[in-house]
Amino acid sequence: MYGLVLEGGGARGSYEIGVFKAIEELNIPVKAVTGTSVGALNGAFFVQNRLQEAYDLWYHMDNRLVLNTDTDTYSELINFDLKKGNWKKYYSYFTHLFSNGGLDISPLKDLIHKYVDEERLRDSDIAFGLVTVSLTERKPLEMFIEDIPEGEIHDFLLASAYLPGFKQEKLEGERFIDGGFHDNTPINLMTKKGVKDIIVVRLKAIGFSQKPKEKDLNIIEISPSEELGSMLDFSMDLARKNIVLGYYDAMRVLADHVEGFRYCLKNVPDDAYFEEFLMHSSDSLNEKLAKELSIEMGNPKRTLFEKIVPELAFLCDLKDTDSYKSIFIKMTEIIAEYYGINRLQFYDYEGFFNVIGDRFKEQNKKRGNTTRDWKHDPALLDKLPEMLKKHSIFKKAFKIPLLLKLLQIIEETEQKELT
Repeated sequence: MYGLVLEGGGARGSYEIGVFKAIEELNIPVKAVTGTSVGALNGAFFVQNRLQEAYDLWYHMDNRLVLNTDTDTYSELINFDLKKGNWKKYYSYFTHLFSNGGLDISPLKDLIHKYVDEERLRDSDIAFGLVTVSLTERKPLEMFIEDIPEGEIHDFLLASAYLPGFKQEKLEGERFIDGGFHDNTPINLMTKKGVKDIIVVRLKAIGFSQKPKEKDLNIIEISPSEELGSMLDFSMDLARKNIVLGYYDAMRVLADHVEGFRYCLKNVPDDAYFEEFLMHSSDSLNEKLAKELSIEMGNPKRTLFEKIVPELAFLCDLKDTDSYKSIFIKMTEIIAEYYGINRLQFYDYEGFFNVIGDRFKEQNKKRGNTTRDWKHDPALLDKLPEMLKKHSIFKKAFKIPLLLKLLQIIEETEQKELT
């Protein structure tokens, strides 16, 4: 049984909904949820087992579901999409905002009351906790639901998500501010329930996160592999993008049958397969790879395992101790991402390499500008001085064309050996 810790991050919370989808699909048992700000709001959905409703809400998200404001002007301002001739409108908007005491979050209040059933939340088999900060008492509050008085759960959920800029109101006679000002990633609150196996969902948002006090924790972290956008951009397109991203990031981390660093790969052979592949590589291929990597050639097999493979690991930002499989996967992912191959879908191992191979062949058939820019043209490597090509800084700077050239060498050598 796992604990689920949900980081705060405003509109970036849509990412957590994608993670929920993966957890549900993989049937991962969760016995406790702690969250801050939007993490607390999303956590309330999870604990109530209202995952489909959470998905539907975020999938159809709109600024007007959270804020009572001029959404067009608001969107222009938060996205820095300022238009000439609109300065008077922007001035009027800010004047109204300040005179009103901040952004009106009445729609957010309505959402909390609509989707959070206090009785259902309290009766759940999953423990639930949240973090907020009392401005009145000048102290942080880390609370499980049993610590919250009856009838006040809606107010404390809102208190946890009270971002600066929101119109300040008293809740239960006190003023609160977003829990991210104390602990945006409430792992320590989770450990108060004695939970050691913890899934942490990061949103990479502004906020303070306390270091875990407990030792020997098994923390599994799911973190966005792309930017999630503004914390205040509650637009539908961004929410939908982040839901998908959260799902695939979570599947890559949580699913035993899915591997990859940035892509989701299935049916990947074990490390012995890749070791066998290397063992059967021809001396001719090893010599060509060594030459391209500016490695002094000795015994072909020893050079391959002692020099070429560590050099490939270095290029891929991996360690010498990483598996052969990891090196192969990372190399192909770098090339796939350069070619713009969609990350957010599942690939069978063989299918993934076929997609890359097809794209590579397409590029090689073209003449002239065979790549998207000169810096990534493999032909560039042939024009550089040998002394420069040996330098590690050069190799890292020209990683893409170097990997493309190695792929070209492998492709051409295999074709010759087949014929």
